Amino acid sequence: MLSEFTQRPLAKSIHQAYYPVPTAILAKWQKTVDLLACVLEVAVARITQATPDQLLLLVSNQSPANPFFLEKPAFVYYNSYCAQVVLSAKPLVVINTELDGRSEHNSDVTLGMLAYEGLPLFWPSGELFGTLAVLDKTPRTFTPLQEQLLQHFKEGCESELKILFNESHERADSIHSSQNVLFQKLVSVVHAASANSNLLATLQNAMEVVASITSAEYGSMIVLNEKGAVTDNIIGLNAWGLDIKEAIYSSLIEYGLAGWVFRQREVALVSDTLTDSRWLRLPEQPSQARSALVVPVMRGELLAGIMVLLHSQPSHFGVEQIKLIVPASEHLALLLDNIRLQGLARQEKESRQSTESQLYLSEGRYQAISEMTSDFAFSLVINSNGSFEVEWVTDAFFRVTNYSLEELMKPEGWKLLVHPDDAAQAVRYAKSVMAGHAGVVEFRIITRRGEVRWVRLYVKREWDTEKRKLIRILGAGQDITEQKQAEEALQHANEELNGWVSELEQHTREIGLLNEM
Repeated sequence: MLSEFTQRPLAKSIHQAYYPVPTAILAKWQKTVDLLACVLEVAVARITQATPDQLLLLVSNQSPANPFFLEKPAFVYYNSYCAQVVLSAKPLVVINTELDGRSEHNSDVTLGMLAYEGLPLFWPSGELFGTLAVLDKTPRTFTPLQEQLLQHFKEGCESELKILFNESHERADSIHSSQNVLFQKLVSVVHAASANSNLLATLQNAMEVVASITSAEYGSMIVLNEKGAVTDNIIGLNAWGLDIKEAIYSSLIEYGLAGWVFRQREVALVSDTLTDSRWLRLPEQPSQARSALVVPVMRGELLAGIMVLLHSQPSHFGVEQIKLIVPASEHLALLLDNIRLQGLARQEKESRQSTESQLYLSEGRYQAISEMTSDFAFSLVINSNGSFEVEWVTDAFFRVTNYSLEELMKPEGWKLLVHPDDAAQAVRYAKSVMAGHAGVVEFRIITRRGEVRWVRLYVKREWDTEKRKLIRILGAGQDITEQKQAEEALQHANEELNGWVSELEQHTREIGLLNEM
């Protein structure tokens, strides 16, 4: 049976015209192959049609000796002789398949066929349609009269194709004209997106235009991010009343026909979902779908999305729709890229707002703490000549000294602060810091109000490892005036106490002398 063989699409180089064959013509061809099998006394007579990605068995003679009739319509497999005729577009005659090097793993041979003759069928335009072939279970050749008869049947089939071709083109011209109008509308919709902040609504409108162009009953756009993951921006136009969740799209990307397009980056045209192994039948998928057109939406090398178009009738989509939709997908890619950039901008804005909010709260806490303490921080920038300037100081510094940052940033402005008696000590400390021997120092300053206050400084050096030089000094300071005043008061009290003790000891000695006297 045909189900024993693996289905595979034909080579990617096959791009023949494709028009569905009407039932009336199929009925004529059925009589043709029945008569052909009877006259030539062969087991199998069949006609196949090559679509852009598969080879279909359209009709086969109704005979118990014909194993292919049992599963009509179906695929003719990639390893069959008819597939070889399609790929070469030339007649093929095999007198004895057992002696033919192409018979290995050949589905025709596996089903017992030992003789084959196939002729390519062409559209009036010269493009390949498919094959007319006869097969038998015994090795054999055909007489010149039989060959002439086979050629006559081929010409009869191609005359029917000419009628179908002309009718299809007349009908296609009318359809194509209206589709061109819709295509221009699609381009206008996409290009107007730059002035529309609601890009998802614009994409919805664009998909509705695409559905009009292809007469699709169901369509969706699976929007992907730059990493190829499915986003929550899934646009659908749905005449079937289905509710397909985001999770099913992720599954389809991994397993289904959309997944095949995702991996191959190629258009997938499915004439009948019942006979295409790439169609993943899931409970959530549209059960009405019989034909599908799935298109990768590329933005340069980036796969921006996957467009899925479905119809309830087999062979609804064809080459003409592909010729319109592929250029349309290029315009849709621009819209998807704008949606992606808009999403990134929104995320960045939300992140910035969150950061600003946290920073505001942090600054508020810092401000509150700073207002409750006399501790301050500062930064000194080291100049190329080795001098330094005040870069910034915290608010607590102003409350302690009453000097502004502008006054401190003047050349040698820091000398306004240092008490003259402690200037030498401050200079020695600065040189020690510059030499890398930073530590802790205490000295007096004079505030703008003329008050003398004590400060204790702690510093940390910022070193540029590439340029191998000191570029900044970060420091923290404390107003320790009250601590110093307490120490001085304690020292004065100790001195007074020592004086009293000495005086008491002197009195004690004097009393002792008086007692001795």
